[in-house]
Amino acid sequence: RFTFNANIISARGTKLTTSDVYANFCKTHEHFTMGELNLLKEELGAVIYFDKVYENALRINQNEFVSFDTVVFDVPSIDEAIKQYCTGEYISLRDIDDFGGFPYIGVAWNSYLLEHFVSMFSEKYKLIHTVFAANSCSGAIVRKDSKIDTLDQLLITELAKSGHTASVNDAFDYLIERGYLSGRGLQRMDKIVVDAKVQRSKKG
Repeated sequence: RFTFNANIISARGTKLTTSDVYANFCKTHEHFTMGELNLLKEELGAVIYFDKVYENALRINQNEFVSFDTVVFDVPSIDEAIKQYCTGEYISLRDIDDFGGFPYIGVAWNSYLLEHFVSMFSEKYKLIHTVFAANSCSGAIVRKDSKIDTLDQLLITELAKSGHTASVNDAFDYLIERGYLSGRGLQRMDKIVVDAKVQRSKKG
């Protein structure tokens, strides 16, 4: 009568994946917390599928998620507020830390909410980062008309511009401090540093 997939039990013939469970959990809860997600993670014996969480619920701060219909975004006004900070092609997500110019939406603005807005709702900006994470926000807000489309392109451009290309450690220290990365887990940083040196040399 049942189908078993690791710790997931479903009706026979209906094989649910871990990502399905996270999606269904988010769809059926008007409000939930990181604590509840961590409990679900323990029950499933699997990591939190944050991509599925963000596809099906809105993160309003470090600890809370709500259904999408809880918040109505004035997208043009929010994009205009971002524009006041993002005067070039991109800006570190961390560089927007004063939300006084952002329109009222019923909940307080913060980096987690901004990260989610840019990733899914913005008309003029896109989010480039490694992953959504439980306890940190990192990455960049990039204009949609920019030729920068990947994390590697972003990091190469920023390192070439800043000159932090003396070593892989130097690059990591700078990118983490500026909020483009949250840690040193990026395996290809040696190539990124080499490419940044080449790009910087071409610009004289």
